[in-house]
Order: sequence, then C-alpha cells, then structure tokens
Amino acid sequence: MTEAANGSSALHFLEKGSFDLIILDIMMPGLNGYETCQKIRQLTNVPILFLSARTSDSDKLMGFSSGGDDYLAKPFSYTELLGRTRALIRRYRIYQGKSPTARQSASNLLTCGDLCLDPRSEKVTLKGQPVTLTSTEYQILKLLLSNRRQIFSPQRLYEAIWEEPYYYGAGNTITVHIRNLRQKIEPDPSNPVYIKTTWEGGITVIKIRHIRTKLLLLLFASALLCLGLFHTLWANKWYVLHLVTETNLPISLPIPQLDENFWTMLGTEALNYDIPDSEADTEAVKKLQPLFDQLDDYTGLAIYGMEDGIYRAGQYPRCMDKEQFQSFFDIGYRLTDGVMEQQYERNTKFKNGYATVIVDFYHSSVFIFPYFLFSLFVSVGLFLLILLFFINRKMKQVVLLKQEILRMSAGDLSTPLVSSGVDEIGVLSRELDHLRLTLDQNIRQEQEAHQSNRELIAALSHDLRTPLTVLHGYLDILQLNRNPAMQSTYVDRCLQKTDDIRRLTDRMFEYALVYDVSEPEQIRMISFSLSRLLELFREQMDFLELAGFHTDISFPDADTSDITTPDALTIQADPELCKRILNNLFSNILKYGSKQETVTLSMQLPPEINKDAALCLALKNTAKPEHSAVESNRIGLKSSTRNMERMGGKLVVFQTDTFFEVTLSFPVTAP
Repeated sequence: MTEAANGSSALHFLEKGSFDLIILDIMMPGLNGYETCQKIRQLTNVPILFLSARTSDSDKLMGFSSGGDDYLAKPFSYTELLGRTRALIRRYRIYQGKSPTARQSASNLLTCGDLCLDPRSEKVTLKGQPVTLTSTEYQILKLLLSNRRQIFSPQRLYEAIWEEPYYYGAGNTITVHIRNLRQKIEPDPSNPVYIKTTWEGGITVIKIRHIRTKLLLLLFASALLCLGLFHTLWANKWYVLHLVTETNLPISLPIPQLDENFWTMLGTEALNYDIPDSEADTEAVKKLQPLFDQLDDYTGLAIYGMEDGIYRAGQYPRCMDKEQFQSFFDIGYRLTDGVMEQQYERNTKFKNGYATVIVDFYHSSVFIFPYFLFSLFVSVGLFLLILLFFINRKMKQVVLLKQEILRMSAGDLSTPLVSSGVDEIGVLSRELDHLRLTLDQNIRQEQEAHQSNRELIAALSHDLRTPLTVLHGYLDILQLNRNPAMQSTYVDRCLQKTDDIRRLTDRMFEYALVYDVSEPEQIRMISFSLSRLLELFREQMDFLELAGFHTDISFPDADTSDITTPDALTIQADPELCKRILNNLFSNILKYGSKQETVTLSMQLPPEINKDAALCLALKNTAKPEHSAVESNRIGLKSSTRNMERMGGKLVVFQTDTFFEVTLSFPVTAP
C-alpha cells in the first residue's frame, strides 16, 4: 500500500509501478482529485474510488465524468469501504484475465480430520455438512489448513490476511475472527480440536484489568529486581576492586597496598625511637610523632607491649577526622562487615626493644564509598527506567486515544478506534468505539428521518393538487355560468375544497416547522403596543362569538382603560408569529371546546418593568365530552410553544379531561 501526499506524487508513483486500486480525495493541494483522475486515465485503466466529504450530486457527477469508477462520501462505514474496494479489485482482475483474488487457488482439497476446504469452489464442509463462513473467516481457515503444524503470531496472521502492516490493537480483531470461526467448526469451542492456541515458551499471559494493579505489581517486581541487582553488585565489590587495581583496565585507582616495602620502611624508622613505658609517658609518646607523620591519611598505627600486650602509643588515620568520612564510615563498616578496615600485625624492633605494631589500613574506602553510590545509582536507575517505560507505554496509548477522539470530533465516525488491552484505557477505547458507532447510527437515522420528513412534505404537497384541480374545475363552471341552478352547490363545494386546502397547507407547514430544525424560519422582532396585541385577541374572541361560543374578557389585575392605551406597555414580538399562535389556539377551541361553557381571557401585568418583566395572558375553556381526534399529534401546540420560545416568551399548557388552559408570557419593555 502506497500513500501519496498530493496528486503529483500519486502520478509519480503510478509511473514507477502498477496498482490494483487508487483511492482519491477531491480536496488536495496542487492538483485536485478531478484533475488527478483525468491524468491517471491517460496512463492506466486501474479502478479509481473517490473518497470525499463532498456529498452533492454535482460533485459525484464530476467524479464519474473525470474517470472515477466509484464514489463514497464521508462519513462512511469501514465495512462498506472494504466491500467496494474488493469489488473494484475483483472486477479489474477479471477484466485483466487474472484470478479474482491475489492468492493462487489450490487444486487439491485441504483437510484436517472431518474438516474439508475446497479452494476451487471455496466451500467448507464439516462431516459432509456445509459450513457458512464469512470471507475473512474463509481466508483464515484456508491459510491455517495450507500451513498445518505452523504457529502463526497475531502479527503474521493479520498481515497475511489483511495484506497491510500490523498495528497496535489488531490482535483483538484476530481474536474475534478466531472465536467466531471456532464457534462454526469446533465441536466444543472451549476445547478446540482444529485451531489451537499455543503460548510461546509455555507461558500463559495473565491479563490484568486495572492499571493500578499493574503499577503495583510492576513496582514490586522492579523493587525485587533492583534489590537483587544491588546485592549482586555489592557482593562482588572486592572482585571489582581487584579488577580496578591489579588489571590493565582503562580505569584504575591509585590504591596502595600494604606490602613488604611498607614494613621495611617502618622497621628502619622504628630503630630511631624508643617504646614508651606506658600510655601516660607523654614525653616518649611525643617523640614518636615524627614516625606517625610519615603515615598517609588512610593509615593508622598502634604500638602494644610485646610481653604484656598493653597499649603504649598510636594514631588513628587522619581521614577519621573528616566529617564526611565519619558519616559514611558507620554505613560502610556495616555494609562491608568490617572488611573496609584492614588490620595487619607484626613484631617490630625499636631502639629499646621489641613491640607489637598494629596497622589499620583504610585505603579501600577510596573505592568502597564511590562503588556503593554507583551500585545504588545503577539499581535505582533501573527501577526508574522500568517505571518510565511503563508510563511511556501508557502515555502512547493515551496519545493514540486522544488522536482518535480528535478525529471523531472532526466528524470522522467511520474509522474504528484501536483497542488498547483489557485495562481502563482499553475499556475506554471500546466504549468510545461503541459511542462512535452509536453516534454514526444516530446521524444516519437522523438523516433518514430528515429525508422521510421531506418525502412526507412532498407527498402532502402532491395531495394539494387534487383539491386544487377540483376547485379549479368548479370555478371554471361558475365563470362560464353553465349551470345556474347548481351555483350555490358549486360555491359550497368550493368552500369545502378551500377548507381542505387550508388544512393540508397548515398541517404541512406546522409539521415542517416542528420537525425540520435544520433550516429555522427567520423571525422579525418589532416593538408594538399592548393595545395592538389585545386587538388580535379580541378579533379571535369575536369570531368565537360568531361561531356560537360564550366569551368573557376579564382583566382583574388592572384598569382596562389604563392598560389598553397605546403607550402603556411595549412588547417585543413578531406579529406574524403572534397571529399564527392565536390561530392555532383558537382553532383548537373551535374543534374541541364546548359551546355550553364560557371561554375566558384574562391578563396579568408585571409589578414593575425590568429585564425579567413579562405580560401573562391566560385563555381558558371547557372541552367537549367527546371531542374529535383530528390533531392527535399536537403539532399545533408544539409549533406555538416553539414560536413563543423563539420570541423570548413562554407558553404553558394545563389540561385535564374536561378543562384546558394555556398561558402566554410575552416579554415587555418600558415605553
């Protein structure tokens, strides 16, 4: 599979090699998809599939006109894309006189026990009974039967079947197909006979489902490993010291050794000094100080009586006076079991006799302390390295998940999300993929519903033609005055047809207004007085009286003469929407209201004028004992509620079996 950044690169690749299928986008830098397709057609007849976000019919026509073989609009289903590509490749191969598939079909049957696969007919049977497999399941089974006794890793199996590079998470795809295949061919899928899973090295991987548990186990195992490493390094410290001091390594430490040369020097110098009679003989002890000064900072000397073994004089190594050395001494002494302090004893002749000389050698501390820090650094570094590796791996999964979420937010719902295992990130990936599928399905359903609504409106529009045709015929008859005796009847029929047309148009408009929210109607908000609004209500109330209803306009909260003045209150609204709302409400009264009860209109003024001030008008009536169910979908009320909300108002309905009340709240402003 070759990917080109633009149309020019695609043409360059096409000149160098052959391809079975080309997938083109339209919006590309340089040459667009149409231009690229035209140039490709000058070179080869390879099938071309347009994959673009442009969905108009003109774009599709341009794609086919430029030489494309198929056109798939975004968002698309991965299954549909795979099916179209396979169909195009199959037709192209047949057109070229090749096998429909890239793989050579074997002429011999592939069998394993009672399982049989015929490559020529591409049929699978189990104990003579046919087994229905998907295309992918068939290819997997064919590959495994053709290579019996071979172990296929998930990566090898995926690349052989899908013919594309293996990606992180593709193992889950393999697992699903193998499980489905076992369900169809295995007598007992839990104990497979034909397709067995072999764990490399006999180790079964335990799937841990929580990142916290993984982290704790990793910390524990890493700690044990690092402690073992530190113990190994520290246990071989003397061997390392030997390598550093006595071998020809590039790195060496100048650590002196207590050899015969030291004792010869000491014996020669001791002949110049007397042995103190006791530790209290300060004068004799002071005379020994030049001897002690010849020692380096890491060497101590103590003189004991040879016969009585009593301490006479001595000096600790000068390094013991260093605070840094002293702080590490106790630790180093315990870690080395005292070996860091090397003692040597020998009888030495002084001017006045023989004494026992004990030499304390601390030169190994020059190596021990740095080596201790080195061992500690290496062990802790390994611990941190393992921890950072784990964190980095999880961060890669998080980054990948982030990229997939960003792709979804950009509108691409066709690409499946890569699952990242069984832990929380894997669960999140699968749930997001489920959400992707749900969103994609909902969008498709919404598009289908939108299309159905358009088809319904178109059907309603078509239904208008019938009464219009009849009405036109009656009007022609009346115009020609062909049958004067029937004129009254024709007029009645014309009025009946106009009522039919009005009902159809109202229903079509209201249905489109309520359910088609993609293209909302533009409203025109203007300021008009309260008196104008009340005039609209009075007009409707007067019409109810003409229709036989009893009406009552009541304003108990204020003086009518005061509030009906033009300058009393100002309302922000769309007059046409107000008329439409009142038509819907009073039409319901005409249909469902009882003429035996009074229709009441009341008003409540706001106590003060502010940003939340509202004028409330309440319309009350009693329903018929048995009313018609003409408008059971309540489209009129839905439309009125939506129109009130668009104008910044509110419509509230209270209804029982016998009582109906609707309250309209209009925002008001000061004059």
